[in-house]
Amino acid sequence: MPIIYEAHEMPKKIKEMFWLKRVLSSDSFKGLVCISGVLREKYLRLFPGLSENKVLVAHDGINLEFYDSIASLKDQLPGQNTYNVGYVGGLKPEKGIQLIIETAGILKNADFHLVGGSPAEIDYWEQQCPNMFNIFFHGPVTPEKAVQYQKSFDVLLAPYQKKSWTSRDGKLMVEDSPERVIGNSPLKFFEYMSAEKPILASDIPVAREVFTQGVDALLSDNSPEQWAEWIQVLMQDRNFAASLAQNARQKVHGFTWKKRSQKILSRFMS
Repeated sequence: MPIIYEAHEMPKKIKEMFWLKRVLSSDSFKGLVCISGVLREKYLRLFPGLSENKVLVAHDGINLEFYDSIASLKDQLPGQNTYNVGYVGGLKPEKGIQLIIETAGILKNADFHLVGGSPAEIDYWEQQCPNMFNIFFHGPVTPEKAVQYQKSFDVLLAPYQKKSWTSRDGKLMVEDSPERVIGNSPLKFFEYMSAEKPILASDIPVAREVFTQGVDALLSDNSPEQWAEWIQVLMQDRNFAASLAQNARQKVHGFTWKKRSQKILSRFMS
């Protein structure tokens, strides 16, 4: 039976390495699928005997029919401002939540909405922004509701930081993780593109694999001042914002799950 192995991260345990070596050296092995170019390069370094022709990059995908079947929220978002900045996803430190809070502290003429996270995570982050009137935590929602929120925001954020959770005396704390490398293919990118909203993301290698700066997204370093400045640009130039959103939506047609499977099968099974 032919084997196509798909990797979303590097093997972490000796047992995983042993098993993976057996798979890659098997006569039945046809190819390795990595969800980003960053991950592909890591695997080629880890397994120097692996042929480059047998390693394919296939980013995550999206179900456009699902997105197109859902409308934006019917209820008005909370807040005093008319411009709504949104983030939908987990609230782990590596997701850039601290950067969002710092940006909200600078940009008082916009409301910031974070959708997702566990009660403990929400409690931690709310303690980091006391008395801030323009930031709202909406908690976990269903996939359908997540799409509704995405379609209701004026801009969608995808920040990533080299940080992680730790604990002290049973309480959540954030610590720097300078060695952290984001090598996966964030599903968030393709969800945001499908929602047809302008995207502001951290300028990391995997983002450069998907987006073209200034054409279908804005990519920024992790300075809250820079993020606030980019959001101001989008607030003031609605035509530019619409162009980014439309170009991203057009590009995401190439990232459907069907096209992804066709790409893999045509490479390794034709």
